[in-house]
This record gives sequence, structure tokens and C-alpha cells, in this order.
Amino acid sequence: MKNMLSEMHEGLQSDSQSSLKMIPTYVTKLPTGKEKGVTYAIDMGGSNLRILKITLDGNGGIETGHTKTIQVSFPTSVQQSNAEVIFDFIVDAIAQLINNEKVKLGFTFSFPILQTSINSGYLIKWTKGFIAKDVVEKDVVELLNTAMIKKGINAKVNVLMNDTVGTLLTGSYQQVNTDCCIGLILGTGSNTCYWEKIENINAKKLKEPVNASGMIINMEAGNFGSRRIDQDMPLTKWDHTLNRQSNNPDNQIIEKQISGFYLGEITRLIIIDLIRQGKLFSEFKNSKLKFDEPYIFETKDMSAIEIDHSPDLIIIQKLLDDFGIKKSTKEERLFVQKISHLVAERAAALASTQLAACLIQMGKDQKDVVVAVDGSVYEKYPNFKSMMDHYLRLLLNHSKVKLVLAKDGSGVGAALASFIYQ
Repeated sequence: MKNMLSEMHEGLQSDSQSSLKMIPTYVTKLPTGKEKGVTYAIDMGGSNLRILKITLDGNGGIETGHTKTIQVSFPTSVQQSNAEVIFDFIVDAIAQLINNEKVKLGFTFSFPILQTSINSGYLIKWTKGFIAKDVVEKDVVELLNTAMIKKGINAKVNVLMNDTVGTLLTGSYQQVNTDCCIGLILGTGSNTCYWEKIENINAKKLKEPVNASGMIINMEAGNFGSRRIDQDMPLTKWDHTLNRQSNNPDNQIIEKQISGFYLGEITRLIIIDLIRQGKLFSEFKNSKLKFDEPYIFETKDMSAIEIDHSPDLIIIQKLLDDFGIKKSTKEERLFVQKISHLVAERAAALASTQLAACLIQMGKDQKDVVVAVDGSVYEKYPNFKSMMDHYLRLLLNHSKVKLVLAKDGSGVGAALASFIYQ
């Protein structure tokens, strides 16, 4: 927690040293819960694109009967094409929901961007299968607005953000009369954002003057631990193996310990190591197993293991069976369950550490606050919330922090921001 705070302070001063980018988002207003009316958003994640029309009810909720969503998947051919094809594809989806209305759009763009204002940001690099080089270092809002003009769509993007910021805004809208000041994504990947005083942000980091008392900072928190590997937080030999074999060695170190993409792989590496040493399922020590395949074992498999309370742990036996381990003792199955639980519990502890660091930075570590969380690990992994509650109590010596699920925060948050900044 102390190491993270140190990196946060450095990241707020400059972009050079810290493993945390601490990116200004230029979002200087939070919803009150009283917002009422129709608003629109684009939510561009990895493989899916959603266009939303949302009616805010003015009481922290959404009028479900007046909400429309267009969802399409990006074909691989589009992901691997160029700027024109990608943005024309997005505009074609927008056209299914917006006809000739003159509307403002919030744009959640869940890729690394250098934000330069509330409605402009330059793509730093593509992730999640996209490769179009002619978008890198370009303003994605300008590209989208130009594509809409070309196709005769009378709409314009007025807010750009990522999914973590959207989650914080959604939580702030839904949790009326509370201090919702942190957004956390715990899904395939992981990131955190929080509310920071303008005076704590070095003016050199701001691309334009900001006339406000505070702003949401996008930490790009998943990269913590990448600057001083093995010093900022403890790593096991299995963490080192995973990092070395990943497609981004020595990057996103904490994300590799807490996000859904990696938890199953850590568990697999531990189990296969013990098998090869003859310490677990010893008769398979020299066998070729399906379990040898990287990333074959997923976080959802850990969830199934975690909830097996049958007398002989038959769910675990069936799962092991599927991976080529046809024979096991009950003690071995219990041991596998323990490994899974420890990997998940460490993830909950580290995620809680991020939140505690943010609360200390804001001076709110002893106050009643709400943290908005979205993502499959938090939502679906058994008892993940209660494990986080436990570690927050240990770190802060109280239980005033309320974790709330901000479901679908990325899309709703962009729609909210568009409404607020009209």
C-alpha cells in the first residue's frame, strides 16, 4: 500500500518514472442522481460494440422501458483493417439507433489513450486484437466525428472516457447521497480511477487549464509493480513464470495477479509444477496432460472448484478428469481447492490494497465512502466481495467502505457524462 502511494505521488508529478500513468481524464463533474432525460453512448470494448439510448429517471435509476441497445461484434476482418473501416463500422451501428436527431454521444473507448480534453484523446496503442496502425497517435473522437459527418449522421461525441471512469460515474449516479469516489474494474483486465484534487496534479500533466477543484484520475493501475519487480510487492516463482511467458513481459504486474485473464493460469502453473515434482497426482508425473497447455485452465474453473461442497468433491474430480487427471484422492482434491482459494484470496487482498491507497491519498481512509466495482471477477467469483471487505477492514481498521456493483458501468457512465456535459 505504501509503495503504491509512492508511485501515485510520482505519477501525479510526471509521466517518466512511475509505473502508474495517473492520466487526467478532464471529468471534473460527478452525477448527483437527479439527472433526468434521454442520453446516448457508444461503448467500445474488445470484441463488442454497443450503442445505447438511455432514459435517466432523475432518482438514480434508469427507465428500463425506454432504454434501447444495439450490440454488434467486431469481425476479425474489421479488427485487422484500417481506420476508415473501423470507424465506418461504428457509424453503421450508430445509424441503427440514431436517425436524423441531433444528439450528443458519450464514448467509452476501452483502449490506452492519452486524454487531452474532455472530448479528445490519442490512441497510445491497440490491444484486444486490433492492429490498425493508422489510428495509433490519432484523436479517436476526431476520427469518429469525421466518419459520422461523411455518412450524414447528425451526432457528435462530447465526452471521451474509459470503462473505469464510466464505472465511477455510474456508481455515483446510482448511490444517491453517498460519497462514491473510486471506480474499480475487476474483470478480464483490471484498473482503478479515483477523485483527485486539482492542486495535487502537476500543471505540466494537464494539456489545457482546468477550472475546477477536482478531477477523476485514471491510474492505469494494472501496471503497478512493473518498475521495481519483486520490490513493490511479493512475487512467487509462478508469477515470474507467468510474466516471462506472457505477451507483455515486465508489464501489468499487479494485473497478472488480480485479473480474470490470469488467475486460472497462476493456479494451473502451481498445480502442474507440483505434478511434475511428483508432489501431487504423482502417478501423472511423467504423463502428457491437457493441463500442460497454457491458459487452458480458466478463472471460471476456479469458481467451480471454490463452490464444490459435495462430500467427495465430485465437481473437482470431474474437472480434473476433463484435464486428463483421471484419478485423485479426496485429500488431493481438497489441496487443489485450497490452491484455487489462495490465488483468489490474494487477488482480493491486492485489489483491496489499491482501494486503501486511493482512500489514503484522498484523505478519506476513515470516512464513509462507496466504491463502484464492475467486472466478472468481482461479480461472479464466489465470495470475492466478502474477501475484499475483510482485507479493507484489516488495512483501514474499520468497515466504512461500501463496495457496490455498478453493472454495465462503462456504457451507462458514458451516457451520464454526455448528459452532464451537454
